[in-house]
Amino acid sequence: FMLFPVPTYRLTILIMHNTSKQEWIAKISDPKSLAKALKYRQLVRTVIGIDLPKFEPPRELSDQPPSEPFSVTGSKNLTTIKNISNGNNTPKKSDQNILPVPVRKVLDLTAAALPLNPDQSTLWNRRRVALLSSFSSFSLCTELDLTASCLKRNPKSYPAWHHRKWSISKYKSNSLSDDDVVNDELCLTATFLKMDERNFHCWNYRRFIVGIMLGSNCVDGSWPTHVATVMGPQIHQLGTFGVSSLAPSSPSILKDIVRSELNFTSAAVASNFSNSSALHYRSKLLPVVALIDGRDNITSKRLDLARNELQSIVRDAVFTEPHDQTAWWYHRFLIGEFARPTLTDENDVVESYLTLLREEEEAIRELIKVEERGCKWAWVGLHAVISLTAEFEKEVDTDKKLRICLDTLAEIDPIRKARYMSMRKNYHDHVQ
Repeated sequence: FMLFPVPTYRLTILIMHNTSKQEWIAKISDPKSLAKALKYRQLVRTVIGIDLPKFEPPRELSDQPPSEPFSVTGSKNLTTIKNISNGNNTPKKSDQNILPVPVRKVLDLTAAALPLNPDQSTLWNRRRVALLSSFSSFSLCTELDLTASCLKRNPKSYPAWHHRKWSISKYKSNSLSDDDVVNDELCLTATFLKMDERNFHCWNYRRFIVGIMLGSNCVDGSWPTHVATVMGPQIHQLGTFGVSSLAPSSPSILKDIVRSELNFTSAAVASNFSNSSALHYRSKLLPVVALIDGRDNITSKRLDLARNELQSIVRDAVFTEPHDQTAWWYHRFLIGEFARPTLTDENDVVESYLTLLREEEEAIRELIKVEERGCKWAWVGLHAVISLTAEFEKEVDTDKKLRICLDTLAEIDPIRKARYMSMRKNYHDHVQ
């Protein structure tokens, strides 16, 4: 970050996070802000200027020091990394200018610089290299406090959230029996989401923590594969860890965790129908609920859950904010993916699905009437419902219904007229 001489007024670009243009201009002329920018520049130059030896981290996160060609030597208050790639503690001739690096200095400098600008990935990487060099240097409380300070500066900082996941993963890999940290982190996400309910970084971190609560032995944010293949890993895990496979101590714990998360998303959606992050998380939880509650007949359980979602969440949302696309995308997921039966399902399941589609068609037509035919997303939803119905049951007037939908969309959304006409032509060619 700005390692070369530049005009000092440009150094203040780092203070632009969460500030308006007027505030930023005022800070440019503020001597204290300029001094802070200069201090940050010097810290970055110092940290990046340090030649940490390049080494391959341990294959597993443990309290064992890294293997050759580097060793870790300790003293009372200082841990240093020494290059011994040539078989002794004397650096190679090409490395004569590389001095032994005090790891504590790297940690102190990054701790001072990162709260000023938490988006500097290079500093986070160098901090992790220093932490990996000696497990005794790692303190979970220190890392959590540092990331908390950085997230106060920028609640949507990618590197800060990633480092918090990395820290939890490193800690839990060596202390899997301690659940206090996990519970505290879950409460922390609730606090963050009260401040910004659509912070998808925080939602993603919450799924990471829940993955640990579900009993994953691979602390990377993935959910146990025997539950559902809906949550993949969020961070790269060192070592030869396999895919998550451990289950919670009892099925009731699994059910309680998933139900608790479902209730949490319900409250978030009720507070704001446009909370796409909450609805996305809900779309991942529903398949797990169907698997837990409907072991004998998962397809029927999916239909019941979809009908409940449509009546309790989607209809309230679309009738309140019909022009907001968030609820319509969730509607599309429910009818087109989650509740959709396969060709091998029994006739009564298919008939139940068709009944659900007819109910949705009636509700959407009522909304279109209320909106005086001017709501684009209602027509898109109606087209989706009619198309899905046609896949399982061909009605006499299906072609006419679809043509009316696309012609109306072309009229009220002229920018995408060519797309709607292409959809109409493709359907006509398909049925011929």
